[in-house]
Parts: sequence; structure tokens; C-alpha cells
Amino acid sequence: MARYLPLFLLALLSFCPHARAEAGVPLVAFADGADRAEIDYRSQGCFHSADAKLLVHRDPPSARVVTPSGSDWLVLSEADLVGLDRLFRAYRSDLGGGCTTQDTIRVSWFRGETHLASEEFEDSSCRSPLGAVSLADLVRRARIDCSPPR
Repeated sequence: MARYLPLFLLALLSFCPHARAEAGVPLVAFADGADRAEIDYRSQGCFHSADAKLLVHRDPPSARVVTPSGSDWLVLSEADLVGLDRLFRAYRSDLGGGCTTQDTIRVSWFRGETHLASEEFEDSSCRSPLGAVSLADLVRRARIDCSPPR
């Protein structure tokens, strides 16, 4: 039970209307965080290979998903933005390994034209953290919902 306390607190804080982005750590769900993230996503496994670039915007919440087969828009919800922040928090804490699928993620964070930070992660855990939005799911959703943001 005690090992789930940090996850519970993180989930609770994500719903607090006065919560702010952590100092020095780019996040997209908060007004004082990054307003754009450029994500290079590559996934390689026994039975699949995926390559995509996601351009995530906070206002309006949307993503442009570029794959070798084309480019699509995806309208995001506030919950999606919070889920992305949870995903990157989990990546920063190291999800571990044990899976034959290897995801490589490079992300650059921006506010306006100002580059805030760049990060690189490798994930071979094959699990999605509680409440996180997976990049693979965003790519799949973009193929279905390809309407531009308003």
C-alpha cells in the first residue's frame, strides 16, 4: 500500500486547479509549463516497427502526428495533456525493462520560440504508468481522428 502512495499523491495533484509545473521540469498541462513539445518516437519489437514525430500543442490542445505514411491532426483533451505529463514523469523515473519491445523517445520542450529543454528516454518495460497516455495510442488515434484543431 505504501508503495502506491506517491502515485496517489501525483494523481491528486494533477487534478488540483492551483497546481503548477515542477520547477525546471517541462510539462504541458499547466499554464506555466511548456506550450509545445516536439517528440520523436520510435518503437521496435518482435512483430512491429513504428516511427512518428508528434508536435504537441497546449493551446488549443492538439497534436500533429507525422509518420512515414503521412501526417494527421489529433484533437487532445486536458486529460490527454495530464496523461502526457504523467508519462514523461514516469520516463524520468526509469520504468525498468524486461520486454523485447524497445521505445526510444526524444522530446524538445518550448515556450513560444524559446527552447526550454531536451530529453531522451529508452523504455523496454511494455507497461504504461497509471493514468499516462501512451505515444503509441496517440499515433493510433491520429489515424482515426484527423480533424485540425480549431
